[in-house]
Amino acid sequence: MKLIKKYSKINLKLLIILLGPVFLSPIVAQSKYDLQNIEIVPLKNELTSRDHELTISLPESYNRSTDKKYPVLYFLDGYWHTSLLNSIKGLLRFDNVIPEVIMVGMSYQGKNVNYDSLRLLDLLPERMTTADRV
Repeated sequence: MKLIKKYSKINLKLLIILLGPVFLSPIVAQSKYDLQNIEIVPLKNELTSRDHELTISLPESYNRSTDKKYPVLYFLDGYWHTSLLNSIKGLLRFDNVIPEVIMVGMSYQGKNVNYDSLRLLDLLPERMTTADRV
Protein backbone atom coordinates (compact mmCIF):
# COMPACT_ATOMS: atom_id res chain seq x y z
CA MET A 1 0.00 0.00 0.00
CA LYS A 2 2.89 2.39 0.79
CA LEU A 3 4.37 1.64 -2.61
CA ILE A 4 1.12 2.65 -4.36
CA LYS A 5 0.96 5.93 -2.40
CA LYS A 6 4.59 6.66 -3.26
CA TYR A 7 4.00 6.17 -6.99
CA SER A 8 0.73 8.12 -6.83
CA LYS A 9 2.59 11.14 -5.42
CA ILE A 10 5.29 10.83 -8.09
CA ASN A 11 2.69 10.54 -10.86
CA LEU A 12 0.79 13.55 -9.51
CA LYS A 13 3.98 15.66 -9.43
CA LEU A 14 4.87 14.53 -12.94
CA LEU A 15 1.36 15.33 -14.16
CA ILE A 16 1.57 18.84 -12.65
CA ILE A 17 4.98 19.43 -14.24
CA LEU A 18 3.81 18.25 -17.65
CA LEU A 19 0.39 19.91 -17.70
CA GLY A 20 1.27 23.08 -15.80
CA PRO A 21 2.52 24.94 -18.89
CA VAL A 22 -0.67 24.04 -20.77
CA PHE A 23 -2.84 25.77 -18.19
CA LEU A 24 -0.44 28.66 -17.60
CA SER A 25 0.26 29.44 -21.26
CA PRO A 26 -2.84 31.65 -21.75
CA ILE A 27 -1.71 33.76 -18.79
CA VAL A 28 1.84 34.05 -20.11
CA ALA A 29 0.68 34.73 -23.69
CA GLN A 30 -1.39 37.71 -22.57
CA SER A 31 1.39 39.42 -20.65
CA LYS A 32 3.48 42.13 -22.31
CA TYR A 33 7.11 41.37 -22.92
CA ASP A 34 9.98 43.65 -22.00
CA LEU A 35 12.96 43.45 -24.33
CA GLN A 36 15.97 45.72 -24.61
CA ASN A 37 16.41 47.97 -27.65
CA ILE A 38 12.77 47.59 -28.70
CA GLU A 39 10.67 50.52 -29.87
CA ILE A 40 6.92 50.25 -30.43
CA VAL A 41 5.64 52.81 -32.91
CA PRO A 42 1.90 53.34 -33.47
CA LEU A 43 0.90 53.57 -37.11
CA LYS A 44 -2.43 54.62 -38.66
CA ASN A 45 -3.28 53.11 -42.05
CA GLU A 46 -4.82 55.97 -44.02
CA LEU A 47 -6.35 53.63 -46.62
CA THR A 48 -8.15 51.30 -44.20
CA SER A 49 -8.39 53.57 -41.13
CA ARG A 50 -7.05 50.70 -39.01
CA ASP A 51 -4.47 51.10 -36.27
CA HIS A 52 -1.25 49.11 -36.47
CA GLU A 53 1.98 49.14 -34.54
CA LEU A 54 5.54 48.55 -35.61
CA THR A 55 7.77 46.65 -33.20
CA ILE A 56 11.31 47.70 -34.03
CA SER A 57 14.30 45.84 -32.61
CA LEU A 58 17.54 47.79 -32.93
CA PRO A 59 21.07 46.36 -32.68
CA GLU A 60 23.10 47.26 -29.61
CA SER A 61 25.52 49.37 -31.65
CA TYR A 62 22.74 51.33 -33.40
CA ASN A 63 23.00 54.47 -31.23
CA ARG A 64 26.81 54.43 -31.26
CA SER A 65 27.29 53.90 -35.01
CA THR A 66 25.55 56.65 -36.96
CA ASP A 67 27.28 55.81 -40.26
CA LYS A 68 26.76 52.05 -40.17
CA LYS A 69 24.15 50.42 -42.43
CA TYR A 70 22.16 47.43 -41.20
CA PRO A 71 20.14 44.78 -43.03
CA VAL A 72 16.44 44.83 -42.10
CA LEU A 73 14.18 41.84 -41.45
CA TYR A 74 10.46 42.57 -41.84
CA PHE A 75 7.87 40.18 -40.39
CA LEU A 76 4.15 40.03 -39.61
CA ASP A 77 2.53 39.50 -36.20
CA GLY A 78 5.18 41.44 -34.35
CA TYR A 79 3.27 41.19 -31.07
CA TRP A 80 3.60 37.40 -31.14
CA HIS A 81 6.94 36.85 -32.87
CA THR A 82 9.25 39.63 -31.65
CA SER A 83 10.44 37.87 -28.50
CA LEU A 84 11.06 34.57 -30.32
CA LEU A 85 12.85 36.15 -33.29
CA ASN A 86 14.88 38.37 -30.95
CA SER A 87 16.06 35.26 -29.10
CA ILE A 88 16.99 33.50 -32.33
CA LYS A 89 18.78 36.62 -33.55
CA GLY A 90 20.75 36.75 -30.30
CA LEU A 91 21.90 33.14 -30.67
CA LEU A 92 22.90 33.64 -34.31
CA ARG A 93 24.74 36.87 -33.46
CA PHE A 94 26.58 35.18 -30.59
CA ASP A 95 27.90 32.55 -33.01
CA ASN A 96 28.68 35.21 -35.67
CA VAL A 97 26.34 33.52 -38.14
CA ILE A 98 24.51 36.73 -39.07
CA PRO A 99 25.45 40.42 -39.00
CA GLU A 100 23.76 42.91 -36.72
CA VAL A 101 20.24 43.39 -38.03
CA ILE A 102 17.24 45.66 -37.53
CA MET A 103 13.98 43.74 -37.13
CA VAL A 104 10.61 45.34 -37.87
CA GLY A 105 7.43 43.52 -36.94
CA MET A 106 3.98 44.74 -37.94
CA SER A 107 1.01 44.10 -35.67
CA TYR A 108 -2.53 45.20 -35.11
CA GLN A 109 -2.93 47.67 -32.27
CA GLY A 110 -5.36 47.47 -29.36
CA LYS A 111 -6.67 45.03 -26.77
CA ASN A 112 -8.72 41.93 -27.58
CA VAL A 113 -7.85 42.23 -31.26
CA ASN A 114 -9.53 39.74 -33.59
CA TYR A 115 -6.46 38.81 -35.63
CA ASP A 116 -8.33 36.39 -37.89
CA SER A 117 -10.87 38.89 -39.16
CA LEU A 118 -8.30 41.69 -39.56
CA ARG A 119 -5.89 39.43 -41.44
CA LEU A 120 -8.74 38.34 -43.70
CA LEU A 121 -9.55 41.99 -44.46
CA ASP A 122 -5.89 42.70 -45.22
CA LEU A 123 -5.40 39.74 -47.55
CA LEU A 124 -8.64 39.76 -49.53
CA PRO A 125 -8.64 41.93 -52.64
CA GLU A 126 -11.11 44.80 -52.72
CA ARG A 127 -13.84 44.91 -55.29
CA MET A 128 -12.82 47.23 -58.11
CA THR A 129 -15.13 49.98 -59.24
CA THR A 130 -15.52 50.98 -62.89
CA ALA A 131 -13.42 54.10 -62.24
CA ASP A 132 -10.53 51.88 -61.04
CA ARG A 133 -10.56 49.84 -64.28
CA VAL A 134 -9.91 52.79 -66.56
